[in-house]
Amino acid sequence: MAQIGENLLCKQAEIQSKLLLWLRFRISDPAKCALACAVGSLLLVAPIFAPRTSGSEVTGKLAGIVKSQNGNAIASAHVELRQGTNSHLQTVPTGVNGRFLLRQVVAGDYTLTVSALGFEPFKQSVTILAGATVEVAVTLKLLPVEQTVVVTSTQTPEQLTGVPAQVTVLNSANVNQSPAITLDDLLREVPSFSLFRRTSSLVAQPTTEGVSLRGIGASGVSRTLVFLDGVPINDPVGSWIYWAEVPAIQVRDIEIAPGGVSSLYGSSAMAGVIDIRTRRPKTPTLDVNGFGGFDGTGNLDYLAGSAKGRFSYNSAGSFFRTDGYVLVPEPFRGAVDIAANSRHETANARMDFQATRNTILFIDGRFYNENRGNGTPLQNNSTREGALNAGLRSRRGSGNEWRVNIFSFDQVFHSSFSAVAANRASETLSLLQAEPAYGYGGNAQWSRPIFVKHLLSIGGDARWTYARDQENSFSPAGTNTVNKRIPAEQALAGAFIQDFWDVSNRLNILAGARVDTWKNYAASLTQTTQSTGTTTVTSYPAVSKSIVTPHAGIVFRINHGLTARAAFYQGFRAPTLDELYRAFRVGNVLTLANPNLGPERVTGYEVGLNQQVSSNFFWRVTAFSDHLDDPISNVTISVTPSLITNQRENLGFVNVKGISADASYRFSHGFDVNAGYLFDQAVVGGFSQNPVIVGKILPQVPKHRGTLIVSYSGWWHLTASVDGRYESHRFDDVSNQFKLGSFFVLDAKISRHLGENWTPFFEVDNLLNRQYPVAAIPVPQVGTPIFVLGGVRFAWSGN
Repeated sequence: MAQIGENLLCKQAEIQSKLLLWLRFRISDPAKCALACAVGSLLLVAPIFAPRTSGSEVTGKLAGIVKSQNGNAIASAHVELRQGTNSHLQTVPTGVNGRFLLRQVVAGDYTLTVSALGFEPFKQSVTILAGATVEVAVTLKLLPVEQTVVVTSTQTPEQLTGVPAQVTVLNSANVNQSPAITLDDLLREVPSFSLFRRTSSLVAQPTTEGVSLRGIGASGVSRTLVFLDGVPINDPVGSWIYWAEVPAIQVRDIEIAPGGVSSLYGSSAMAGVIDIRTRRPKTPTLDVNGFGGFDGTGNLDYLAGSAKGRFSYNSAGSFFRTDGYVLVPEPFRGAVDIAANSRHETANARMDFQATRNTILFIDGRFYNENRGNGTPLQNNSTREGALNAGLRSRRGSGNEWRVNIFSFDQVFHSSFSAVAANRASETLSLLQAEPAYGYGGNAQWSRPIFVKHLLSIGGDARWTYARDQENSFSPAGTNTVNKRIPAEQALAGAFIQDFWDVSNRLNILAGARVDTWKNYAASLTQTTQSTGTTTVTSYPAVSKSIVTPHAGIVFRINHGLTARAAFYQGFRAPTLDELYRAFRVGNVLTLANPNLGPERVTGYEVGLNQQVSSNFFWRVTAFSDHLDDPISNVTISVTPSLITNQRENLGFVNVKGISADASYRFSHGFDVNAGYLFDQAVVGGFSQNPVIVGKILPQVPKHRGTLIVSYSGWWHLTASVDGRYESHRFDDVSNQFKLGSFFVLDAKISRHLGENWTPFFEVDNLLNRQYPVAAIPVPQVGTPIFVLGGVRFAWSGN
């Protein structure tokens, strides 16, 4: 019967072809001829579309879903069905939820081919049954060079080459191979990342640990929002980061997304977002890492966890000690200069409960305690923090997804400051500060595919913080002269909407906007003069503002390996309670608060190219331009041999322009090379209150930064890495009076697996023992000298 049907179709096609030729020669009117030809053409192709006899009996359907190895759906994957050596019979792209459907497939044996940018092609034999729907699940493996699925810049899982902004991912392998001791030192391998000062958090005063990306930053306050498993961990009062509260052994991966994404995340994300995600063992796991080294340094990290029934649980912690090193170089050193020591303990625990097939509930808690000496006997600080978080993740088969986090925190920050004599032979206590703070907040997001090619996301977040700054000032004779109490509250809330439009397998479009409101209120200054007992109370007016920030982007895949992208964004940052009401002192630099500060705003764009040249070679280049209105910076008011006095001010505007580039290449014998470069020019464009600083370079922003990492894994179970980092000069002040010279440092690490569980390692930081400046206040300070350590890691996982 099949042969008879095929002969009939061939005969019908022959007759229709002869009819079409007859019409063309017999009808002279061009219009009539065109009409006749059209009719004849339809007749000619009719057999192709004609329903087959008993079609419901000889055809079936092929349905499926395409995901990455970590379970994220892959949109715009190319799905092709072939039979034998014939050209493709049907082709369809996957939707935003990774699903596809092929209809009216004649029963028989086929080869299914699935491909997507950044992933290895997939092939599988399938048999289509008449009158049935065959279901398949396809898992694509990532190509080995810098290709992964990211969530930071869109709040939804998307392929790295499918998002319009530059995103860098550091995975657990990067963490394990790196010679970096702290997370901030690891992140310095990304040229766009920098802290306010060059000093490692190993010895740095916490108020100098604010992070900026691409030079958008001019003080110790972060212009970048840092998340830990979906919860912000910026200090709630000062917005700096306690990098040590996240044990490195617990890190699964880190996403760094520079650029203004406030239209997704709100205040503090003006320069971008860093998203740290942790490991969650599903089988019995014990991972312990310990090391010791120079300067009385020792550390012990652990991670333990498992799953049982519907429950999974894990705990991680870190215990660290170092005697540190003397921050002031030998020629400038005095009797008061001692090593900057530090110690900290942190522990956290999490429990997940699989409430239903699609919904997970979780709760986790964190405790952190640190004590630091800041380089002289009288300068110290400490922090104690507790945090409790809970939430849920729910995802339906249709792609309908909910993510909810609620969190609370309670902390106390203590700090002491001193006045150091010009000859550094003595110091006197000048200020004691205690700052208790507590608060709570939450964020939620709903996303769902709509109209097949659109992924709609709607979300919001809110946060409330109470802080009370308590200050005791002292005279040069050591007498307590003035006591201050400054309570204040801050509330922030915002909501966003975003559409990710998967136009085709070559084109993606992203558009969204966010509205935010914040309020500073209940702030006052109670000042008591100890000698007279006089108390004065000053109430600060409440301030509230609202702002709308949009963003948009486009991605175009020029060919299978080359992708062009562009993004436009706006962002903002509300001043922190510290900037508004708390003065602080680092060394001989006193920085005054300013209750009249307004918000910072940024408008920017970026354009770039990515290319996966081969499975071993990936490169990327990005050009960006940002215009900052009213950036908050520390403006110098006066300079004396013993004291530099700054005050926080809104500068007017700053222009930041630059180019970043990075490339990765994997050799065939276990060698990987990763290189990165950033040209960054941040210049004060206008400041009516002090025109002298117009045209000056923004403090702590070098023009050139570069990294080169060579790693090896293979022979004799060895793993080795050599990391080089270069930075050109920068200035320590907005007037560009204090210059910090350029530097190059080299770090190295080597380890070897012994059996299944043990891995001893050895590493050297600043291998060449280069002395490089990190501050000039006005006495210079230097970065970490050569540092050698060794240790062992024990990793066990049951079945």
